[in-house]
Amino acid sequence: FKHRERAVSAEDYEWLARAASQSVARARCLPNVNNLGLPELGWITVIIVPEGKESKPMPSPQLLTRVSRYLGARAVNSVIAPRHLHVTRPTYVEVRVVGEVTPVSLDEAASAEKKILEELDKFFHPLTGGPEKRGWAFGSTIMISQVYSLLESIREVAFVKGLALSAEGRFSREKIAIPAHALVCSGAHDIRVILEEENVSAYSQA
Repeated sequence: FKHRERAVSAEDYEWLARAASQSVARARCLPNVNNLGLPELGWITVIIVPEGKESKPMPSPQLLTRVSRYLGARAVNSVIAPRHLHVTRPTYVEVRVVGEVTPVSLDEAASAEKKILEELDKFFHPLTGGPEKRGWAFGSTIMISQVYSLLESIREVAFVKGLALSAEGRFSREKIAIPAHALVCSGAHDIRVILEEENVSAYSQA
């Protein structure tokens, strides 16, 4: 550390939060943001994300306390004296995918449906998802082209069309931007599997 294990910059707080416990997978420091999430000079809010396979990993009260004490022992006096250090849980934004796919054959329809939902859940996992399978950063932008590439790579899928993204009441056929303090997670995807050979359709809702 350039400040000899003293938390001065936002990057220092993030490094120290991860050093506080091996259970901390990710940390985000919000300078001048108080414990209510509002702008206020002198406050430091640190968001921590624990290791976990669940769709929305949440730190335990014990982990929050441990990180808070660890940071408190290393934070600058201007933060600690008035108790303006806040360690908290992450906020997740559920992203839903809506669209239609055609399986390679009638026999593959059920398999295609299952595989699509599994791959979407994996893709939107905050810690292990994303195009590079290294998770999503805070404030990421989800591109619809990334989802097209994902679904088109599934062996059981022949065609993909009409995809759109939905999150927090927003709907887009291009991209969805996640707020800077939040992480993406998988929502309830609406995928219509079109069985063109039989002129029927099967609707799937996760």
